[in-house]
Amino acid sequence: MSHKVSCYFEVLKDCPYYNRIQASDNTLYYNRKGKEQARSMVFYDKATEVGDRSADIPDVYAGENLLRYEMRWNTRLTQQLNEPEITGKTLYDPRFYHKIVNNWGDSYFSIRKKKQVKTEAMKNIKTVSDATEYIYAIALSNLPEDEMQSILRDLKANKVFSILNITHVSKRNYLT
Repeated sequence: MSHKVSCYFEVLKDCPYYNRIQASDNTLYYNRKGKEQARSMVFYDKATEVGDRSADIPDVYAGENLLRYEMRWNTRLTQQLNEPEITGKTLYDPRFYHKIVNNWGDSYFSIRKKKQVKTEAMKNIKTVSDATEYIYAIALSNLPEDEMQSILRDLKANKVFSILNITHVSKRNYLT
């Protein structure tokens, strides 16, 4: 990862059925709503966590930004995972393993992400037109997608342009 782990926390926004809690500069939790908090998602700086335990980091990871994502099932595993029972043998079952991996991925993708304008894009600004397009990209990143689609439909219905072609801003890779 090219930036500090905490920079990526700003991109991760709300998630249905979860409370977002930033516990520290290096740790972000999504706890399941409700009394029990049966499951949670955790994002943290793995290098800091290893360093806090006074453990050695492999040389290949030394000085790297390591964002770790974990899905934690805290209670009632059989009900949450819809399994009759979970034993050590179950953990080696490929069907169960794939189910867990899919659940892990689906949970991550259910988090709403904030589109951010790339900071590296500022290096590409050479003219006033470039700066204007950069500002447009920032404005578009804050506009909900359904609202933008509605505006484009209205423009097309009013025959503002004959062929819908709004790609020149995105070609500069301003948005992540």
